[in-house]
Amino acid sequence: MLLPETKEREAQFKLALRMGFPIFLLTSVLLFSLLSQYLDTIPPAFTIIGIGTFAVAVYFSFYLIYKGRDEQITDPTTHMFSREYTIGLFKKELQKGDYTVVLISINNLQDINEKYGLKNGDIVLYETAYWIGTFFEEKGVKNFPIGVLKGGDFLIGLEGDENQYKTMMDILCLKVENYIVKDIEVHISGAIIDNSFSDDIDRIIDKLIEIKNSKICSTNIVEIEKKLDPDLLEKRVLQAVRESRYSIMFQKMECNNKVMYDSSIKLVDDLEKIIHHKSYMPVINRLRLNREFDVLQLEAVSEYIELYKNVSFTLNISPSSLRQNQFFQRVQTLLSNVELNGRLAFVISEKEYYGNVKRYNETLQSYRRMGIKIAIDNLGFNQTSLLYMKDLHVDMVLFDNSFSKRLCEKGYKEIIEGLTLSAKALGVKTWIKMIEDKSMYEVAKEIGIDCIQGYFIGKFDQLENILEERED
Repeated sequence: MLLPETKEREAQFKLALRMGFPIFLLTSVLLFSLLSQYLDTIPPAFTIIGIGTFAVAVYFSFYLIYKGRDEQITDPTTHMFSREYTIGLFKKELQKGDYTVVLISINNLQDINEKYGLKNGDIVLYETAYWIGTFFEEKGVKNFPIGVLKGGDFLIGLEGDENQYKTMMDILCLKVENYIVKDIEVHISGAIIDNSFSDDIDRIIDKLIEIKNSKICSTNIVEIEKKLDPDLLEKRVLQAVRESRYSIMFQKMECNNKVMYDSSIKLVDDLEKIIHHKSYMPVINRLRLNREFDVLQLEAVSEYIELYKNVSFTLNISPSSLRQNQFFQRVQTLLSNVELNGRLAFVISEKEYYGNVKRYNETLQSYRRMGIKIAIDNLGFNQTSLLYMKDLHVDMVLFDNSFSKRLCEKGYKEIIEGLTLSAKALGVKTWIKMIEDKSMYEVAKEIGIDCIQGYFIGKFDQLENILEERED
């Protein structure tokens, strides 16, 4: 048992002792006075039974007091329901009829804690939770549960389907755009879903978090479109990965005077229906199938690498897989008899900066020594990609699609130019996607971007068809 657990038990026992001692003392005095006065007239068996009953009653009282602390239903900081109580309550409510669950999150809570201190962070938590509760009450919603999920995430339960609360969510979205607590800016986002999606609270919470995280706008409360039953989707994805059912297509990209092919893999279920990336990736992450899926992708592309000796490919791989020794060994086994010479590039994307960057860099260099190039995705979208371009020895950087789509706009073009110059100074090639027309292509060429990809260059298709067009 860890020290915090030991100390918690000690604290609970001491509290129970303090609360139970007066009861024990008063009862003992009463029992002693009765026994001392009527000892001669009380049968011995009754005395033994009375003392035993008294001992059991004292023990039971101490036990109830001791366990009482384990059954707290509110969070001490926000005074809202605790996570355990909230989830237990929602499990029951979801079975009764139409029920809607809302997730509202403070996105910048960590920044608030670091900048203003934990005490002010707690104030923000309390004030925000109270404001949320007051908002719904003012809109006529009474006696609804609101609880803490984690950190700055709050769950709200509302009777009825989500259509009843659309207008309310729109109003809330407008109000949180300029939400301030004690002169501290609070960035709020959220999502809404009802039990027509699922009656499993864990699946609902996973989907709410997925929806919230997929939004770029920090104040956009979004509704989920009706999709597949989550149990069925999970089963389809799991079977597709385990049975290696997939569809693979490629898109041509110009890299100066060379050509590479960007691979796109979609899972296929047992009915030969495509499962799209946005549907299956959350399931893969939730079931921790990243390495299995990446091995499947690698096996798929390796067949083309062996078959087409002079063709180069790119492949998106999870950074967590790359850092695992089991995956590295699998890569060695699959490609041991293949002359790579830079014909394969692993594309990595990561929101959070990996702490042990030295070890990470050493791992990437092991792949590079095998002849595999490394490309960093989402350049310009978050700080992590910029830090990785600086701290890791890589071969390519890929501009984020939010920049690619607006390449010709003032501001975006200048930023891409600056990042391109920085990359060239570091000896790293630049890569841009979503080049859809001639004007975008000419701007990309003018800037000096090394690799250009998009429908202006070629559409996604079977590699055999693309190579036939190339020969023609």
